Amino acid sequence: MSNLIHLQVRNPKDDETPIESATQIFASLLPYPYIPLWKRWFLKPNTYSFEIYLIAQTIYFYITAPEQTETLVNSLITSSFPTSQLKRTSDPMELIFKSKKLAYGQLALNSYTYLPTKTYLDFKDVDPLSSLTGFLSKQPPHLKMAVQIVITPAYFPWADEAVSIAHKMIYDTNSGRYTQNPQKLLIMKKASFQGGKVAIRLLVGSTYENIDPYPFLTQLAGTFGSFSLGEGNQYIFKKIYFFKDSSLKRIKNRKISYFEAQHQILNAQELATIWHPPGILLSGIKNIAWGKTLLGEPPENLPIATNIKEEEKNKLISLLKLSSKTKTRFLV
Repeated sequence: MSNLIHLQVRNPKDDETPIESATQIFASLLPYPYIPLWKRWFLKPNTYSFEIYLIAQTIYFYITAPEQTETLVNSLITSSFPTSQLKRTSDPMELIFKSKKLAYGQLALNSYTYLPTKTYLDFKDVDPLSSLTGFLSKQPPHLKMAVQIVITPAYFPWADEAVSIAHKMIYDTNSGRYTQNPQKLLIMKKASFQGGKVAIRLLVGSTYENIDPYPFLTQLAGTFGSFSLGEGNQYIFKKIYFFKDSSLKRIKNRKISYFEAQHQILNAQELATIWHPPGILLSGIKNIAWGKTLLGEPPENLPIATNIKEEEKNKLISLLKLSSKTKTRFLV
């Protein structure tokens, strides 16, 4: 098994890079239309994991990838989001697994794989991740949460099958004749982008043994309802009942088995919608681990001067004006 690297992605809160830029990240990491099972004996495709964590009431965005692909992943992120910063860290999933109580499950599409979910094009002036990050930002300090989105090339020619279904004529019982598939445009929209097999896992850990994290897990899954498309596809939550040890091992190793999410395909647009570096549309959420501080904005750990007299305040301001070399700033 290849060694994995864990890259923390930080983006400045004033970044206006469109979410659409993230599509080229996923399209580049899923270069093959599909790789059948028999080819995987000698052509071993890479598996990547895009993750969102809540640890110590701070929201982090991560990418976990095989070590040999570090340069590729770095170049894709920095070219798509030029102001972003990447930092290699230890595995943040270990912190989730250290919880005294752990609940986990997965999200699955509840309809045909060729039908799309909502994408960023369906959200106007709002970040698609607003519901998810807003929920994470309100959690108490004893909870840790993780969203893991693991991608790998599909095992079957999903795009060709989708196009074939889109062009099939449908018999209309009311008119008594064959007509075009009413979902043709939706199907073609999904098939027009590169895609791959996807497993979406959710984890919630509690530092207290007397607090059950499962209700918080179902609430976390509920935030993905914002991606539901009425005439298309929706995400539903599935609790894991069997083979729990192997499921946890796959979560830790960022792997997808052949039988797991066997026909669950998301294209680059759908993937970019549920994972992308945060920017200006999420700037109202303070506890995201942001990149560089905005110009003129004080750092997060700057002490606030309280109970200070007006005369002393004026002296401090005068000193700051005179000392052009100092980099210290006061919030008064």
